[in-house]
Amino acid sequence: MRFITRTHSARRHRTGSHLAIAIALATGAAVGMGGFAAPLAAKEKKKDSKPNYTKDFVAAYQPVGEQLDSESPDLAAIKAAIPGVVAKIESEDDKFVAGNLIYRTGQKAQDMTLSRNGVAMMLESGKVPAESVGQYNFLAGQLSYQIKDYAAARTFGIKAIELGYTENSPEVFVAESYLADNQPAQGVEYLGNAIERKVAAGQTADVSWIKRGLAIAYEANLADQASKFGYWYAKYYPSKDSWGDALAIIRNLRELDSAEMLDVLRLTRRNGAFRSRMEIHDYIDAADPRRLPGEVVSIIDEGYSTGLLAKDDPYVAEAYTLAKSRAAADKADLGSLESDANAADAPVKLVASTGDVFLSYNQPAKAEQFYTKALGMPGAEREVLLTRLGIAQIDQGKYDEAQATFAKVEGPRKAISRLWSAYAEQASTPG
Repeated sequence: MRFITRTHSARRHRTGSHLAIAIALATGAAVGMGGFAAPLAAKEKKKDSKPNYTKDFVAAYQPVGEQLDSESPDLAAIKAAIPGVVAKIESEDDKFVAGNLIYRTGQKAQDMTLSRNGVAMMLESGKVPAESVGQYNFLAGQLSYQIKDYAAARTFGIKAIELGYTENSPEVFVAESYLADNQPAQGVEYLGNAIERKVAAGQTADVSWIKRGLAIAYEANLADQASKFGYWYAKYYPSKDSWGDALAIIRNLRELDSAEMLDVLRLTRRNGAFRSRMEIHDYIDAADPRRLPGEVVSIIDEGYSTGLLAKDDPYVAEAYTLAKSRAAADKADLGSLESDANAADAPVKLVASTGDVFLSYNQPAKAEQFYTKALGMPGAEREVLLTRLGIAQIDQGKYDEAQATFAKVEGPRKAISRLWSAYAEQASTPG
C-alpha cells in the first residue's frame, strides 16, 4: 500500500478477495430416522439428549430429504416442497433439521438466500451446539453479505464476535459490510474501535486490519480516520513504506500551511521515506531559501546524494544558489540574532523565529531555549511552538520529554504531533 499522491488513491479491495465467504457445513452421516442428515457437530451432542422429532414433521420431511440426498435431486421440486415441510414444524428439533434441509438445498441450488434462511432457522431453534453458534452466525453473516443484505450481515457478524468467533477476521467483515452499505465512516469507526480494544488488552494490532481501515478511510476522504490508521501503521509496523504512507496521507487529505508541511516533511526525511523529487520540491518551498537557507541547502544536498534530485533541475539549482548565498550571511548573524532574542523586550515572533533558525542549523539546545521562552509569551503560536519544541528535544535525545510535549498539541496539528511522538518512541528503543 503506497499513498503517494491524491490522484493515485488506494484500490478498493472487495470482500471476496480476503474473506472466506463459504464455511463448509458438515452434514455427516444419516442419523435418527431415515433420511435426516446430521448437521454440523450434531455427533457431539450428549447421548442422553434424544431429539424430539414430531410425527407429522417426519412424514413431511422424509421424502424431501431423501430426494435431496439422491444422485440427481429435482431441486425445483424440493424448493417447492420446503414450505410444506416448514408448516409441519412443531418442536425446536424439527426446526433445526428443517433449517439444515433448507441450507443444503440452497447450497446445491446455488441459492444464497435459501442457504442463509436455513442457517438462520437452525440458529433460531436453539439447537446449535454451543461451541458452534459463533461459526453458524458468521456463516449466516457471509451468506447475508452475498445477497446484499448488509444490515443482517453486520448483525450476524457482530453476534459471532460477541460469541468469541475469531477465524476469518470477523471484525474486518463487519467493517466491509458497512462499506458495501455505503457507510464507510461507520465501518472505519467500528474497525478502529476493535483495534483499540485489542491494544488495550495488550494484544497486537493486526496489520491487515490497519491496512484495510487505512484504505477505506483514504478512499472515502476521511482525513481524521485515515490519519489515525496511518499512525497505527507507522507506530506498530515501522518501515519506510508505513511511514511513507502515514505521512503521505496527511499531505494528501489535509490542507496544510507551509509550517505544517515543513514539519511533515521533516519527519518524512527522518524516516528516509521520500518517494519522489516533488516531495523535496515541497520541502524547499516550505523551508524557503530566504527564511531557512541552511536547511534548504542540506535537503538539496541530500536529494542530490540519494538521486531523487537531478542537478539539471532548474528549480532546484536556483533555490540552491539562493540558499547557499544566504546561508553564509545567516550563520554570521547567529550571534547577534541570539542576543536580540534574549533581550527582555524581544517580541514573540523574533523569539520563535530564532528557535526556528537554530533548529534548522542543528543546534537543538538553543532552539529549545527560545521555543520555551516564546511559549510563555503573549501571542505565541502554541501548537507550532510545541511541535518544534518536541522536535528539538528529540534532536537532543530527550525522547520522553518530547513525547510529553507532543501530547500537549491540539487542533489540526494533533495528527502531525502524534506521528512525531511515535517517532520519538521508536528512536528511544533502537533496533
